[in-house]
Amino acid sequence: MKTVSKIVQGMTILIAILVPMSCSTDTPTEPTFVVGAGGNLMNSNLQATILKCDLLFDGSVIATANFSQANGLATLNGTVSSVKKGSHSISFRITSQTSSPNTYETVGANAMAGTSSFHLTDQKKSLATGESFSFTIDVE
Repeated sequence: MKTVSKIVQGMTILIAILVPMSCSTDTPTEPTFVVGAGGNLMNSNLQATILKCDLLFDGSVIATANFSQANGLATLNGTVSSVKKGSHSISFRITSQTSSPNTYETVGANAMAGTSSFHLTDQKKSLATGESFSFTIDVE
């Protein structure tokens, strides 16, 4: 199993770009964004308990990690397009695990929308199956 320092060194940060929607000359269209989000979900005791976990954006799954054998770390990265300005939720959900509950933490979670980047503060808590860590970002 990787050490926490190697996990942090190896994290992937997604880069997203502002994608204006096509506009007609008759009707102005509010710009939308491509949002990239990602990070690591790990068992705080470095125990192999994760069988499946999901990354959600506004309640919809944008990435899933499935393991045939339980793992102590999952890296999730996903993108979503046509995101309008405003508040949006990003969640890391433990969908299946070997026992429940277990203590997990998010490490190095980030999101980007256009030229804005969001560091999602690391969290640590006990999660039962189906529970999640949630973050809110404001896309402007």
